[in-house]
Amino acid sequence: MTYLAPQRYYGIDPNKWLIDAAIKQEVGRSLIRIKKPQFAFHSDGKMTGFGTQFDFIHAHSVLTHAAPTLARTFFMEAGKVLTPNGLVVATFLRGESDYDGAEWAYPDVIPYRLETMTRWASEAGLQLQVIRWPHRAQTYFVAARTGFDLSALFDEIERTYAMQLLPSGI
Repeated sequence: MTYLAPQRYYGIDPNKWLIDAAIKQEVGRSLIRIKKPQFAFHSDGKMTGFGTQFDFIHAHSVLTHAAPTLARTFFMEAGKVLTPNGLVVATFLRGESDYDGAEWAYPDVIPYRLETMTRWASEAGLQLQVIRWPHRAQTYFVAARTGFDLSALFDEIERTYAMQLLPSGI
Protein backbone atom coordinates (compact mmCIF):
# COMPACT_ATOMS: atom_id res chain seq x y z
CA MET A 1 0.00 0.00 0.00
CA THR A 2 2.83 2.41 0.81
CA TYR A 3 4.10 2.29 -2.78
CA LEU A 4 0.77 2.93 -4.48
CA ALA A 5 -0.95 6.21 -5.23
CA PRO A 6 -4.00 7.07 -3.12
CA GLN A 7 -7.15 5.08 -3.92
CA ARG A 8 -5.17 2.40 -5.78
CA TYR A 9 -5.23 -0.34 -3.13
CA TYR A 10 -8.12 -2.78 -2.87
CA GLY A 11 -8.46 -5.74 -0.57
CA ILE A 12 -10.95 -8.52 0.05
CA ASP A 13 -11.22 -10.50 3.25
CA PRO A 14 -14.15 -12.26 4.84
CA ASN A 15 -12.92 -11.28 8.30
CA LYS A 16 -13.17 -7.55 8.95
CA TRP A 17 -11.47 -8.02 12.32
CA LEU A 18 -8.28 -9.18 10.54
CA ILE A 19 -8.12 -6.01 8.46
CA ASP A 20 -8.88 -3.88 11.52
CA ALA A 21 -6.09 -5.63 13.45
CA ALA A 22 -3.64 -5.18 10.56
CA ILE A 23 -4.45 -1.47 10.38
CA LYS A 24 -4.05 -1.05 14.11
CA GLN A 25 -0.90 -3.16 14.55
CA GLU A 26 0.91 -2.97 11.20
CA VAL A 27 -0.19 -0.12 8.93
CA GLY A 28 -1.54 2.65 11.12
CA ARG A 29 -4.58 4.90 10.74
CA SER A 30 -2.56 7.75 9.20
CA LEU A 31 -1.56 5.63 6.19
CA ILE A 32 -5.20 4.63 5.74
CA ARG A 33 -6.21 8.32 5.74
CA ILE A 34 -3.48 9.17 3.22
CA LYS A 35 -3.86 6.18 0.86
CA LYS A 36 -7.65 5.73 1.09
CA PRO A 37 -7.72 1.98 0.39
CA GLN A 38 -10.98 0.20 -0.33
CA PHE A 39 -11.87 -3.05 1.40
CA ALA A 40 -14.64 -5.53 0.84
CA PHE A 41 -15.61 -7.94 3.57
CA HIS A 42 -17.13 -11.04 2.02
CA SER A 43 -16.16 -14.63 1.34
CA ASP A 44 -17.50 -15.10 -2.18
CA GLY A 45 -14.26 -14.02 -3.92
CA LYS A 46 -16.02 -11.42 -6.06
CA MET A 47 -13.58 -8.80 -7.38
CA THR A 48 -16.07 -7.20 -9.77
CA GLY A 49 -17.84 -5.43 -6.89
CA PHE A 50 -15.19 -2.72 -6.85
CA GLY A 51 -16.26 -1.56 -10.32
CA THR A 52 -12.69 -1.15 -11.57
CA GLN A 53 -10.03 -2.94 -13.61
CA PHE A 54 -6.76 -4.03 -12.04
CA ASP A 55 -3.20 -3.90 -13.34
CA PHE A 56 -1.98 -6.21 -10.60
CA ILE A 57 -3.65 -8.80 -8.40
CA HIS A 58 -1.65 -10.40 -5.62
CA ALA A 59 -3.01 -13.40 -3.74
CA HIS A 60 -0.43 -14.76 -1.34
CA SER A 61 -1.63 -17.85 0.51
CA VAL A 62 -5.26 -17.41 -0.52
CA LEU A 63 -5.63 -20.40 -2.84
CA THR A 64 -3.85 -22.51 -0.23
CA HIS A 65 -7.00 -22.30 1.89
CA ALA A 66 -9.73 -21.96 -0.77
CA ALA A 67 -12.18 -24.74 -1.57
CA PRO A 68 -12.42 -25.57 -5.29
CA THR A 69 -15.48 -23.38 -5.92
CA LEU A 70 -13.75 -20.35 -4.42
CA ALA A 71 -10.43 -21.10 -6.15
CA ARG A 72 -12.20 -21.35 -9.48
CA THR A 73 -14.10 -18.13 -8.72
CA PHE A 74 -10.75 -16.43 -8.08
CA PHE A 75 -9.65 -17.15 -11.66
CA MET A 76 -13.03 -16.26 -13.20
CA GLU A 77 -13.14 -12.94 -11.34
CA ALA A 78 -9.51 -12.16 -12.19
CA GLY A 79 -10.34 -12.79 -15.84
CA LYS A 80 -13.13 -10.22 -15.63
CA VAL A 81 -11.23 -7.43 -13.86
CA LEU A 82 -7.66 -7.74 -15.15
CA THR A 83 -6.51 -5.05 -17.59
CA PRO A 84 -5.16 -6.26 -20.96
CA ASN A 85 -1.56 -6.00 -19.69
CA GLY A 86 -2.38 -6.84 -16.08
CA LEU A 87 -0.79 -9.60 -14.05
CA VAL A 88 -1.88 -11.96 -11.32
CA VAL A 89 0.82 -13.15 -8.92
CA ALA A 90 -0.37 -15.82 -6.53
CA THR A 91 0.59 -18.94 -4.63
CA PHE A 92 -0.88 -22.38 -4.21
CA LEU A 93 0.17 -25.60 -2.52
CA ARG A 94 1.17 -27.91 -5.32
CA GLY A 95 0.08 -31.48 -4.77
CA GLU A 96 -0.56 -34.81 -6.45
CA SER A 97 -4.31 -34.48 -5.94
CA ASP A 98 -6.90 -31.72 -5.68
CA TYR A 99 -8.62 -30.74 -2.48
CA ASP A 100 -12.25 -31.81 -2.76
CA GLY A 101 -13.72 -30.19 0.33
CA ALA A 102 -16.39 -27.51 0.24
CA GLU A 103 -15.13 -25.25 3.01
CA TRP A 104 -12.41 -22.68 3.50
CA ALA A 105 -9.57 -24.51 5.27
CA TYR A 106 -7.68 -22.48 7.85
CA PRO A 107 -5.17 -22.85 9.38
CA ASP A 108 -4.81 -26.01 7.30
CA VAL A 109 -3.38 -25.70 3.81
CA ILE A 110 -4.82 -27.64 0.92
CA PRO A 111 -3.26 -28.91 -2.31
CA TYR A 112 -4.12 -28.56 -5.96
CA ARG A 113 -2.51 -30.07 -9.01
CA LEU A 114 -0.79 -27.66 -11.38
CA GLU A 115 -3.00 -29.04 -14.17
CA THR A 116 -6.11 -27.98 -12.26
CA MET A 117 -4.83 -24.45 -11.66
CA THR A 118 -3.82 -24.15 -15.32
CA ARG A 119 -7.25 -25.37 -16.47
CA TRP A 120 -9.12 -22.93 -14.22
CA ALA A 121 -6.93 -20.08 -15.48
CA SER A 122 -7.57 -21.10 -19.08
CA GLU A 123 -11.33 -21.26 -18.53
CA ALA A 124 -11.11 -17.63 -17.37
CA GLY A 125 -9.14 -16.54 -20.45
CA LEU A 126 -5.84 -16.50 -18.61
CA GLN A 127 -2.54 -18.25 -19.11
CA LEU A 128 -0.60 -19.46 -16.09
CA GLN A 129 3.15 -19.85 -15.67
CA VAL A 130 4.85 -21.21 -12.56
CA ILE A 131 7.78 -19.05 -11.51
CA ARG A 132 10.83 -19.56 -9.35
CA TRP A 133 10.26 -17.50 -6.25
CA PRO A 134 11.40 -18.54 -2.80
CA HIS A 135 8.78 -20.02 -0.55
CA ARG A 136 9.29 -22.98 1.75
CA ALA A 137 6.05 -24.74 0.84
CA GLN A 138 4.00 -22.91 -1.76
CA THR A 139 4.38 -22.52 -5.52
CA TYR A 140 4.24 -19.04 -7.04
CA PHE A 141 2.71 -18.38 -10.45
CA VAL A 142 2.07 -15.48 -12.77
CA ALA A 143 -1.13 -15.35 -14.81
CA ALA A 144 -2.05 -12.94 -17.58
CA ARG A 145 -4.62 -12.70 -20.32
CA THR A 146 -4.24 -15.21 -23.11
CA GLY A 147 -2.21 -13.48 -25.81
CA PHE A 148 -0.10 -11.44 -23.38
CA ASP A 149 3.56 -12.21 -24.09
CA LEU A 150 4.76 -13.63 -20.78
CA SER A 151 8.08 -14.75 -22.29
CA ALA A 152 8.87 -11.13 -23.23
CA LEU A 153 8.03 -10.10 -19.67
CA PHE A 154 10.36 -12.73 -18.20
CA ASP A 155 13.12 -11.73 -20.66
CA GLU A 156 12.75 -8.07 -19.65
CA ILE A 157 12.89 -8.96 -15.95
CA GLU A 158 16.04 -10.97 -16.54
CA ARG A 159 17.69 -8.17 -18.57
CA THR A 160 16.70 -5.41 -16.17
CA TYR A 161 17.04 -7.11 -12.81
CA ALA A 162 19.20 -10.19 -13.57
CA MET A 163 16.43 -12.37 -12.13
CA GLN A 164 15.53 -15.64 -13.78
CA LEU A 165 11.93 -16.33 -12.83
CA LEU A 166 11.29 -19.31 -15.08
CA PRO A 167 12.01 -22.71 -13.54
CA SER A 168 14.86 -24.73 -15.02
CA GLY A 169 13.98 -26.66 -18.15
CA ILE A 170 11.43 -24.18 -19.51
